Amino acid sequence: MAQFTFDHISTLAMAPTGTAPVQTGTPVPSTPAPAVNNAVTVTSQPGTVQVSGAPTTTSQPAPAGNAVLQFLGTFGPMILIFVLLYFILFHGQRKEEKKRKAMIAEMKKGDDVMTIGGLVGKVHDIKDDRVVIKIDEANNVKATYLKSAIQRVLRDDDKK
Repeated sequence: MAQFTFDHISTLAMAPTGTAPVQTGTPVPSTPAPAVNNAVTVTSQPGTVQVSGAPTTTSQPAPAGNAVLQFLGTFGPMILIFVLLYFILFHGQRKEEKKRKAMIAEMKKGDDVMTIGGLVGKVHDIKDDRVVIKIDEANNVKATYLKSAIQRVLRDDDKK
């Protein structure tokens, strides 16, 4: 029994009875195909070819590091810009909000305050989440506001 191993795509043609098999083939393209381990066996019966064993290919997976580096190379600058914008826009805003809450927590009776609507008056009374503001001294006009509606506490520098 003769065994042939082919490195390129080929066909086996049998010549008339009593002569040796003739091999005709087509060349493989310039890019190499994956390695295939096939054993082709020609039996004594004319016109029969047996393939023993399952074709096996050897291929290696792409390194995982390349995909991560490629992703970071593509989207890294965009992610960095979003992080910088977040800190520029929201970090300063959060800082101002903390400052404003501390100012409202320190507010006491008799302080001049300005509401978010622009109304200026003196703090007459402070309750849990509400502030009573005396708007007009002459007519004794008072209004109740939520503490969150107080824009700022006016200091001596702001009054002048």
